[in-house]
Amino acid sequence: MATLRRPGITGGKNEETGEVDVTVSHFVSTESEILTVGDASFWGVPLLDRKFGNWEPDTDTAGFQVDLQYKGVRPEDEESIGEVWTFDDTFREVPIEQHPDLDNLLEEYGGVMIDGKVEWIDNFQFGSGVDIGLSETASGETRHPFSGEDSILVFYSVATREYFTKNLSSAYRGVGEIYTQLPGDGPRITWEHGQNWIKRMPRPRTSGDGWMVSEDYWSSAPGGWKEGLHNLIVK
Repeated sequence: MATLRRPGITGGKNEETGEVDVTVSHFVSTESEILTVGDASFWGVPLLDRKFGNWEPDTDTAGFQVDLQYKGVRPEDEESIGEVWTFDDTFREVPIEQHPDLDNLLEEYGGVMIDGKVEWIDNFQFGSGVDIGLSETASGETRHPFSGEDSILVFYSVATREYFTKNLSSAYRGVGEIYTQLPGDGPRITWEHGQNWIKRMPRPRTSGDGWMVSEDYWSSAPGGWKEGLHNLIVK
């Protein structure tokens, strides 16, 4: 093998997940070397990908550049790496009947339940401390300001845990189960209206000779995910 120049190394390490992503570039003179040059592992991290292209064509030093990508967690780092948590928070519209304090809402603001739906009472006599923008119709009747409102905004959060494992089966344990607190090193969150979390299916990807796993935990609406109902999920 006639090596044209010394190999070059580029890449980095994610200090949170411990994952190393390194590219080692080799420069060879013949096509037969393209698929054989390089080692099966680098720093204990296995080879993931091989790319190649022409190097300085139409010159005396013409040959091929072969880029070998090594990606994974070094064996000496496997026991020391932890978890990375991220959060995606949003608001969603839900039926007003899911309000966490529905009875008091109806009593204070003049609503009634009819066939399982909230209806607002026109001409309702609000207390002196209630100012919610009453308006009159052309006939002089007082229209309820909530008339036509049938939904409320509820806060939701998706917590994502990312970690490395060599035991992929462990990532699928607990799918569909309900948690009052996030597992592992997840932050402790105190809810005001009985919310909790449910584990979704994991999203693994290969990382060297192991797996980098992303797990989502969905927060519930006020009142929490119902244990009996969600235990019906087939696991």
